[in-house]
Amino acid sequence: MKLIGLSFVMAGLLLTACRKPVAQTEDTLAPQPVATTQAPSLSPAQTASPTRTETVPPTLTQTTRLIDAPAPAPLRELAPPGVFYLLVSVRKDTKDGVVRLLPGTEVRLGKNGKFITPEGEMTLDPGILTNDMAKARVVRRADKLAQATGYPQGLSAISAAPNTSVPPPAPTRALPPTPDPLAALFSATPAPQADNANVRALKFRLSVLKSDEAKLQANMDFLSDKALHPYRSGRVAPAGLNSTTNLTDWNLVSDKLAAVRAEIQSLEAKLGVAAN
Repeated sequence: MKLIGLSFVMAGLLLTACRKPVAQTEDTLAPQPVATTQAPSLSPAQTASPTRTETVPPTLTQTTRLIDAPAPAPLRELAPPGVFYLLVSVRKDTKDGVVRLLPGTEVRLGKNGKFITPEGEMTLDPGILTNDMAKARVVRRADKLAQATGYPQGLSAISAAPNTSVPPPAPTRALPPTPDPLAALFSATPAPQADNANVRALKFRLSVLKSDEAKLQANMDFLSDKALHPYRSGRVAPAGLNSTTNLTDWNLVSDKLAAVRAEIQSLEAKLGVAAN
């Protein structure tokens, strides 16, 4: 009986022990009140959104300099082998007279180091020659411009009006001879004039001057033709020129011709008075 009673006691203790944890578990599973914390009230100034400041990184200004590529060197326009051009004017004395080669004249290398020119074979200094056709055109244009502003103006001036660079001297009138009273008494043939020798000298001088005038005019025509037509070939200098009439400068020829014509006018005036 004691054992039965002890067993009941133990069973009751077990039941009691089993109920307490369940109660505690139910207590812990019950919803707990949530503690609410009231947020502090903020003033309008504090609630306003703060001003946002953006920081802009500095802009780096970089200057770029473009460097032009060097221009290619122009190609030189060269003449064919053996062909050259004069850079300056060349004058040569030949058996036919004085010839002049203008700048830019084309010459060709011949035999024995001589050059074939429009006026024949000549010995030329290589320093005055070039095979650059552009340079030849430049010197040719410059020479043509100089001729256009020089020689043709002189030609037109002479053809328009007589050259007055040397004015002719005033003609002098000879005094009439004094009549011989004896000649009136004797009907003899009139005595020859005393100045016959002077008249013959004047006529001879006049013939010489007219010959020089013709040669100077031929020389002027020759130089003028070369100036106006520098590239004409086969030109022959006038024959019969001497040291007085063979001049290579057009202005000198013009002045000399004017002086000769002035002296011719003076002699013709003197001979006209003597004839009267």
